[in-house]
Amino acid sequence: MALADVVRPQHRVMRYRASPVVCNSCPVKATCTTSDHGREITREIDPWPYSDAGRFHRGIACFVAALGVLMPLAMLIGQHTPMDVLVLGGAAMLVALSGLPWRGTFGIPRRMHRSICRTAPDWRTRRLLR
Repeated sequence: MALADVVRPQHRVMRYRASPVVCNSCPVKATCTTSDHGREITREIDPWPYSDAGRFHRGIACFVAALGVLMPLAMLIGQHTPMDVLVLGGAAMLVALSGLPWRGTFGIPRRMHRSICRTAPDWRTRRLLR
């Protein structure tokens, strides 16, 4: 029987560990685990889009969208005809406006939204971020 052994709210992970007495005497232990301390199973508390991996992928998507705005604007530096300026400016504007609906933390439950100030490791870092 697996028991909820460790709950780490700061990591948003639940760990289940089987009792070593039960696990070590199991006939199929060799196919299940090599540990003598009981098999451990971890489960994310949050659904994937709200996990750290989900935030990482949202950050990558924001970076790609920012490139979609910056690249046409950077191409405006050279000498261009008015039509080139209109097309490049329009493309940058279109990408910027299409990203507006996804600019916030919509849909993320309030208890999961963390600012960088609240997740900073110590008071010195939090003080610098204010």
